[in-house]
Amino acid sequence: MRFPGTLVALALAALPARAEIVLFDPAAPLDGMAERRFEGRTEWRIVPPPEGPALRAVPRDSAAMLYRERPFRLVEAPIATWRWRVERGQAGADLAVRDREDFAAALFFVFGEASLFAPESRVLIYAWSGDPAARTGAVVPSPRRPERVRSIVLRAGAVPGL
Repeated sequence: MRFPGTLVALALAALPARAEIVLFDPAAPLDGMAERRFEGRTEWRIVPPPEGPALRAVPRDSAAMLYRERPFRLVEAPIATWRWRVERGQAGADLAVRDREDFAAALFFVFGEASLFAPESRVLIYAWSGDPAARTGAVVPSPRRPERVRSIVLRAGAVPGL
């Protein structure tokens, strides 16, 4: 998996009568965030684009994720909101094919043990696929863990936007 692009903002917001749980605030330092490297090295930094502060990922032929484990009850925060922008996708990416499974950007929700790699965890991924032919709205089983991991394609290709 390779993750080029920029994630502009990420917050898990509750309904108006409930408190907001912020998972990521690009205006704050990256303290408390952990990186999981799969191969190569990705440079992470906070940058001030015109739309506001953003987390910028600059991959160096790499596969990595930046994350924060934050246990919460889904009933307390049932709505997730975020903005993102991708400057460039990956040629030949295909979420359904193991050797070409690449995300231009993705947001992972892990249910169960707080680990993406725990065998019993279930994972829902909201994906910006690097494949311009990917069908928006498609639900794609992971080629690595099809019984427990699903990606929902929200955007596809290298079209910049929020």
